[in-house]
Amino acid sequence: MFRYILFLIFPTFLLCSKKQIPAPVPLPETVVFKRDNRVYSEDELGDLIFNGQIFTFVAYADGVELQNFGIRERFLIYQSLFHLKNLDKLQGIDIALLLPEKVIGRYSFSVTNAVLSYLISKKESFRVKSYYISNEENSSIASAIENIIRDGFQFVIAPMTEEGANIIANLSPDIFFYFPTLHKDRITKRNIFFYFGGINYRRQIHELLKYFDGGKISLFYDKSPKGRELNQIVLEELNSSFPDANITVIREVGRRDTDFSDLYKDNNDSLHSSFFINTTKVKSSILLAQLTAYDQQPKLILSTQINYSPILLSMTQPIDRENLVTANSISNSHREIADTNYLFNNDIVYDWINYSATIGTDLFYHLITGKPRIYSEPIENNQVIYTIHMMRSREREFYEDKRVK
Repeated sequence: MFRYILFLIFPTFLLCSKKQIPAPVPLPETVVFKRDNRVYSEDELGDLIFNGQIFTFVAYADGVELQNFGIRERFLIYQSLFHLKNLDKLQGIDIALLLPEKVIGRYSFSVTNAVLSYLISKKESFRVKSYYISNEENSSIASAIENIIRDGFQFVIAPMTEEGANIIANLSPDIFFYFPTLHKDRITKRNIFFYFGGINYRRQIHELLKYFDGGKISLFYDKSPKGRELNQIVLEELNSSFPDANITVIREVGRRDTDFSDLYKDNNDSLHSSFFINTTKVKSSILLAQLTAYDQQPKLILSTQINYSPILLSMTQPIDRENLVTANSISNSHREIADTNYLFNNDIVYDWINYSATIGTDLFYHLITGKPRIYSEPIENNQVIYTIHMMRSREREFYEDKRVK
């Protein structure tokens, strides 16, 4: 009976005290994100409190079964004081994409599809919004970031060039960025909120040259900035590891170059030489096919990630690539995610930028939800570290050469 009396009296009290009716607006909630995957011990969490690193403490103590009463009590106090929201209870995953479409071309679409494919595979609610800019000018980037922050996004995947990423670094926005196209060494100003998924081509070239035993070698590269950069790295690595190597040819391959017969027609040097090719997939295919046509099969042909592609398989015969070794940093695409990409006519099995964007989405999903990452590539100092696989080829596929070099 007493319970019903209270129920009847309470509404009457509210009607008589209008000034004390709380506004029906929920209190704002605070979300504190982890900067990395580090696990703190309770002693280390106690040190964070002692040193006044309150937000670092609440970020890494969230979700931990704290045994120390004092530390647990302090966390509950901060949870109440700051009205902290448990990341595991977030209802959706919000990721923005910053896309300089005239600079990166088709990757404006393929990176977006890679992000969508990953999130669709998680079968959870999410929000993805693309912010298109025509170029990487400071004003365009600054305006886009302002809109991203205004729209409430804290996580951004940005397939930028070195120039655009350095502009973002100088703007120093306090939101998370993942650059799938760049290695962290390309950025002059560091930021704890920036993550990088670019391939380390120097490591690939270093590993490839373990197949080289000295002697003659010919270098081919295309006129693009990337081709020239890769050729320069090859020269530096050769000078470091093989100072006595005999570089017989250094050839910059132009856009219209399709005939390489002048290099090996009536010339048997290539039979006892090695090749390092940093040309496009089509140019590499032409070069390999012509070597076979003129019965000039080098004892070794090396190439980086740029030629790890089914296009090379379809445009050449097995005999053309009999001595070809290609470096590859793509490991496990995960079948379900790869199949979802396939529905979008998107490739993460051979296209490393799309694969990198997928790893970035996996990282952000982990940072937002606290759930484990499904991709095993470690992240050290905000850089994805890829395992480098040495690949040979059969008629219709690549396979890993697991011989120890």
